[in-house]
Amino acid sequence: MNQPADLKRATEATWDANPAGWSHAPGEAVGSRAFFERAYRARREVEIPFLDELLPWESFRGRRVLEVGCGAGFDAFTLCEHGADYTGIDYAPSNPARARAHLAHVGHRPPVMRADGERLPLREGTFEVVFSNGVLHHTPDLPAAFREAYRVLAGGGSFWVVLYHKHSAYHWLSIFLFEWVLKGGFLKRSFAHQRSRIEVTGADEDVLVDVYSRGELRRLLRSAGFELRGMWVRKLPGRDLPGYRLLKHAYRFTPRRLARWCECRFGWYLTAHAVKVKHDG
Repeated sequence: MNQPADLKRATEATWDANPAGWSHAPGEAVGSRAFFERAYRARREVEIPFLDELLPWESFRGRRVLEVGCGAGFDAFTLCEHGADYTGIDYAPSNPARARAHLAHVGHRPPVMRADGERLPLREGTFEVVFSNGVLHHTPDLPAAFREAYRVLAGGGSFWVVLYHKHSAYHWLSIFLFEWVLKGGFLKRSFAHQRSRIEVTGADEDVLVDVYSRGELRRLLRSAGFELRGMWVRKLPGRDLPGYRLLKHAYRFTPRRLARWCECRFGWYLTAHAVKVKHDG
């Protein structure tokens, strides 16, 4: 198993080569308005459409919000558009500049800096909301990242986190059964390596990709001091099922209520909302 320092280096190289979402805007220069608009639209409509269902964007208006892992600035834009007093951090050296460039195209200039989510260079109790979408399953020490989120939140502050879901159809059917077992991936690589291949990047690195069950996420949040307020599973499109045309075709005709039931139990993204309880005195 790689050491944490090696995993951090791979994470840095991977997301420095290309920010998340770059494959949605082929041919466009990262940092340009055209790249941002194409990638943002694809992410919102195809990759993470469930966020609008789960996130109370309007409730962030006027509140001090820290995003851990801002990437190219897609969620930063949504938060700024809803009036959040936004600050962003990212571990990849190039991402803060990319995010600032993209946000400047649409008239937003919030502070965005390079920092490690496991060791935030920010004062205790500074923020009212900490938000992290699809980022912290790439960090070697998730408990440390959760403790840091707790530390920088003021009492009564909210923590919203989105991670990959362990007990998802995509994880067990597509990655494990189809790619690793049936297609013989186990003959060439570990399952952790197989899982790392889901990230489409321009770097030749095996980036850390962890997955979490509802129970594991609940325990991690409680260990960090949070009180859990809600947990949801979402995202199960046909393209996330194994590469069998018959199965994907059949899924298209699944009754809507049944498809929704499957999505809410076996989807690829696990979202949690937790709170730093404000103690009297």
